[in-house]
Amino acid sequence: MTDPAAVERDAAEAASAFSHPAVAPDATAAYGEHPDHVVDFYAPRGETRGGAVPLVVVLHGGAWRAPYDRQHITPFADFLARRGFAVANVEYRRGSSLPHQNAEGPVAGRWPETFDDVAAAMDALPGLAATALPQADVRRVVVTGHSAGGHLALWAAARHVLPADSPWRLPSPPMLRGVVALAPIADFAVAEELGVCGGASAQLLGGEESFADRLPYADPAALLPTGIATAVVQGRDDIVVPQEVAEAYVAAAAKAGEMVGLTLLDGVGRFPSSTRRRTPARWWRRRSRSWPGRARRPASPVVRQPGGGVDALAAVCEDPGTGLRRANCRAVFRSWGWGWGSGQGDERHPAMVRVRPQPPRGQGSCRPPRPGGVPVVARWGLLAEQHVGTGEGRQWSISVLGHVDGTREEAVAALRVQAEQYKPQHPYRPKRRVLYQDGDTFLLVLDGTWQVFHCRFTVAEQLFDSAA
Repeated sequence: MTDPAAVERDAAEAASAFSHPAVAPDATAAYGEHPDHVVDFYAPRGETRGGAVPLVVVLHGGAWRAPYDRQHITPFADFLARRGFAVANVEYRRGSSLPHQNAEGPVAGRWPETFDDVAAAMDALPGLAATALPQADVRRVVVTGHSAGGHLALWAAARHVLPADSPWRLPSPPMLRGVVALAPIADFAVAEELGVCGGASAQLLGGEESFADRLPYADPAALLPTGIATAVVQGRDDIVVPQEVAEAYVAAAAKAGEMVGLTLLDGVGRFPSSTRRRTPARWWRRRSRSWPGRARRPASPVVRQPGGGVDALAAVCEDPGTGLRRANCRAVFRSWGWGWGSGQGDERHPAMVRVRPQPPRGQGSCRPPRPGGVPVVARWGLLAEQHVGTGEGRQWSISVLGHVDGTREEAVAALRVQAEQYKPQHPYRPKRRVLYQDGDTFLLVLDGTWQVFHCRFTVAEQLFDSAA
């Protein structure tokens, strides 16, 4: 039975969270024809480094139910904007405002409209942001969300691993620096077992009769690994979405071979993880000056004090050059002291305990430390060599599929995902695809109608870039 004191505190937190007046955006743009197909943009304010700034995409929560729209999360969007970020607050279609038959309240979500909208909004955002917020750098995008919005943030980052017949599937990973999910409904099976939000997960998927069939298309715990840096922030005293849900997602990620950062906050319930906390702005400006690509350790671990959910988000988002590059969240937790078991209200989840010593340059996770022991993260190029042309004009060509900032192992894992999904120029419709691995190298052999083609995939450390 839930502690009455915890219930009372949760109600007080909810009342406080929803008591903040809405903050008007600087611009609004539509990504579709429905009234809910809108994005509110908040221009960066306060001290910035000049030039383009990272874009934070916010997806609001509310159990995917109609009474809860993007207005209640606007103080949070304003919080980030005042710290110098460009912010996009996305609206999407939710459930009916009328109670469903045999339901205790408004129905959660719409299938498939809720997912249609989030996919459409994420696809349209680079163009919309370029017009509405010219100072936003659409190459440095972080997506975040609270509760149901945390679920949608995780789902938006996993569209490239959706089932092949999904209309929302992307052919390659989305261009995101990472995801910060605040108290997310991240594992639908566990959420239903615990009765989270009155069975909202099942309602979102159309009811119990379609829950199992639609789970592979909607459940973040079933869409792993993503290859995109992910951090989950969770209050220990959250009685609406208990920490078991977040822990189940982190465990599923570890089982899939992916590391997800989980920060558990002592004395924190449902809403403090997504509401403002009075933190001196100069502290964030001081720790965020390592731009880009270098991690500096702050004066103290970022989540040592209760109520630091927003601070944890800001700490990750403040330096996406280090904190949210693909497959590199673990290095950030090490360098910032996250989850090191060294501070109050701060715990390393068992699934994250896999720490390797810093190897020599070129042999592992980081280059030699800078003075003071701060590591400089290595950048790895994902390279593909393939045959192009036919007959006597057939020749080898090399291309760069992308980059990963982190360990060599993380780069190899990302390369494998790319190799599995790679579609070479020839043959156009292969009769057979076979992928081999030899150490850090992959070989894709394709049987064409008349001849056999193959592609070779390797990783290599980038030493310099004259265009950087």
